[in-house]
Amino acid sequence: MRPFSDQDIKDQGLIILDDVAKFCDEHNLRYVLFYGTLLGAVRHKGYIPWDDDVDIAMPRKDYEYFIHHYDNENFGVKDCFTDKLHYLAWAKAYNKKTIKKEPSCPNKKYEIGFNIDVFPVDEFSSPDNYWNVKEKEYKLIDKFMLTQTILLHDGSFKDFLRRIVKATYGKRANKISKKLQMFFIDNDSSKIKTCLVSNPIFMGVKTRKHAFPKDMFENRVLAAFEDRKYYIPKCYDEVLTNCYGDYMKFPPKEQQVAHHDFEAYFK
Repeated sequence: MRPFSDQDIKDQGLIILDDVAKFCDEHNLRYVLFYGTLLGAVRHKGYIPWDDDVDIAMPRKDYEYFIHHYDNENFGVKDCFTDKLHYLAWAKAYNKKTIKKEPSCPNKKYEIGFNIDVFPVDEFSSPDNYWNVKEKEYKLIDKFMLTQTILLHDGSFKDFLRRIVKATYGKRANKISKKLQMFFIDNDSSKIKTCLVSNPIFMGVKTRKHAFPKDMFENRVLAAFEDRKYYIPKCYDEVLTNCYGDYMKFPPKEQQVAHHDFEAYFK
């Protein structure tokens, strides 16, 4: 197996994104660049120089179609509803001809290729309604994060703790993800008036930064990203301000570093 270089990580992210975007266009699915990828498109016309993640978002209805139908010779998708070992409440579109090893994964039998993140976005009649749901989510997040933290470490004592915590919560990670998603799927969207809210499960986000205009996916525009163009929300300024505040301001030099802890290989 040949390991990825730093440039491979960025190139492969775009290759997956190209295929996902093509599939979405062919099936009338709405996607937008999101989080750091959206910030990169607006501020840098491509990747943030010290970042290499690719994040996109879809409205729940489109997301559900995507996770059940996106599959071809080279690319596929994993979600906790379609793969019993998938441990997150958002999907990952991946390259089948690659391998990605993530030490934070709680199940060592879980296998996936190099991937990009696909977030579902859910409709709520008001931010207060959303935050009532989030309170339930946080209680489960704390348990899951405890599991992940212990699974990251080595050593005989840590192995002992890992077995205890994994027995308690590790095997429940997938069930927890599904339960959290059902909070959103069961919500009555017929009364939606003002906003769409993203679903950043297990990211430790506990601030009210994820309420966005309801027409975020209806009013999209193509924006440059590296040597390509992808859809972003026309209201990108409001989205990025909610997420990052003064998003055009660069972080301090010491924070301009990549944060990935994975290994990726070509098969």
